[in-house]
Amino acid sequence: MKYALGVFVLFPLLLAMPLMLTMSGTAVTPAWFIHAPTMFVYALVVSAVILITGEFKTKIRVANALFSKKYKISDEDTERGIRLLELLKISVIYTAVFFTIASTIVMMADLDNYDMLGPMIAIMLLIPMYAAMINLVLIIPAIHILKTRRNEEKAAHINERQVTNKLLELCYKQGITPEEILGAKEINFK
Repeated sequence: MKYALGVFVLFPLLLAMPLMLTMSGTAVTPAWFIHAPTMFVYALVVSAVILITGEFKTKIRVANALFSKKYKISDEDTERGIRLLELLKISVIYTAVFFTIASTIVMMADLDNYDMLGPMIAIMLLIPMYAAMINLVLIIPAIHILKTRRNEEKAAHINERQVTNKLLELCYKQGITPEEILGAKEINFK
């Protein structure tokens, strides 16, 4: 739930930051920062990576674990989810690099068209901005949450095991068997 709330708060803030340019006297509109074809390309890249890796079920489990702390995810699925998110992070960056270079090539091929130069440069700069936003708002926090939750669960599991082993060790030193522990209402250690 905290993850969803954080995304809900951070994403609009990142979109609003460029609007602060209006204070400098430049008329800026939100439409300048929305380019549907580029957003569509990123959605396709993320979907393609998930489909190619065959990790669709892992993605669903990871999403459930991110949005609900009550949802338990196995250690194996956590590891697979972290690897998938790391792959998505790199894929988004390489997509930005590829399409920035491609749009620069297209722009350079049509330098005579001065009317299109500004919009082409704007789109060329939006591409890495979207990649940064996707990684900053979605992927990096998700990786951190999964790693933190995994470490917390392992620490709790190790502590329970250590306490149980210490208790059994003390009982055996005192000559008390596990059966006596289960049947006793009170045990006195000397």
